[in-house]
Amino acid sequence: MRALRARTAPPELSARARDLVAEAARVGRQEGPREVFEFLLQRWLETHVRQLSTTPPQLAALMVRIALAVRLGPAQDGLTLLDPACGTGHLTAAAVQEYDRPGLEVLACERDPALAALTASRLEFLAEDHDIRTHIVSADALRDDPFAGSKADIALCNPPFNERDWGYSELATDQRWTHGLPPRTEPELAWVQHLLSHLEPGGAAVIVLPPAVASRKAGRRIRGSLLRTGALRAVVSLPPGSAQPHSVSLQLWILRAAPDGSATAPPSQDAVLVDATRFARPGTREPSPDWDSLGSYVLTAMAALDQPDQEPPQGAVRVPCSTFSTTRWMSPRAATPRRRPSRPVRNSRASGTSSDRC
Repeated sequence: MRALRARTAPPELSARARDLVAEAARVGRQEGPREVFEFLLQRWLETHVRQLSTTPPQLAALMVRIALAVRLGPAQDGLTLLDPACGTGHLTAAAVQEYDRPGLEVLACERDPALAALTASRLEFLAEDHDIRTHIVSADALRDDPFAGSKADIALCNPPFNERDWGYSELATDQRWTHGLPPRTEPELAWVQHLLSHLEPGGAAVIVLPPAVASRKAGRRIRGSLLRTGALRAVVSLPPGSAQPHSVSLQLWILRAAPDGSATAPPSQDAVLVDATRFARPGTREPSPDWDSLGSYVLTAMAALDQPDQEPPQGAVRVPCSTFSTTRWMSPRAATPRRRPSRPVRNSRASGTSSDRC
């Protein structure tokens, strides 16, 4: 099924740019339009690597698999996917390639018109081989949600980090903030609640977040509400190099809407904390994960999510929501049992260290 194009006006091109477009079209007719488009897109992304934050294909595929595994409901043809900050379409493209059933509907939003147009073109090529319907819109999803009222079975997002001007003042009374108004300094928690507001009952969302979101004091109440209601089901600490910024151990937050319209989670519901930082590829100059081992391990941990009698794999722990503080609740590395040091530090103040580890 043919994909719908983004709602963007065609740009005015210089004479030089028009010549380049004509040359690209000529090469596309010879080598294949899809292959030429992917080649040019990759070169463009490499040129603007410092200005654009993209989701690596391996991470995008893992996020799709997690969302499909965690989502509740019968497996059936037809699935709606939402990506409210789609960039150049890495997550949406991965969803099209990973979902092996007909009837996939993609709802994607990107405030940069050029990136939205790239996503639309990318999915249009994929639509040649897959039964999909796409709606790609250029808009600010937080300030002017183009899919207000729409529901999705799964949602994926790699939002912009540390963005203070996200609409705090004008969105103070927005109905999406069911877990509390995100502080001005916590835009990531706005994205988390935006995803939850669009999920069908039992729907799942996976979002990439910096680790500081799990411990900043300003977001404590919202994190506590996410836990108490069962909306936050798991957190995965990724190895450095999994995505930009490559020096940081980013996290995946796995969210799920209450099934059957239930407002609260069962009292026995636990959160699963997964420390996957050890799956870094050794012997490389730049940090890089061992994606095969990482993906297998994380999906094994997700399989234990709704099986209280099943022990998660080593490095993952099941934590009752009532047993840990919401100021430090989301460090899988801290929650994972570790071997005590052979000789305890007698005077932490004198040695300049702290025994309060995070």
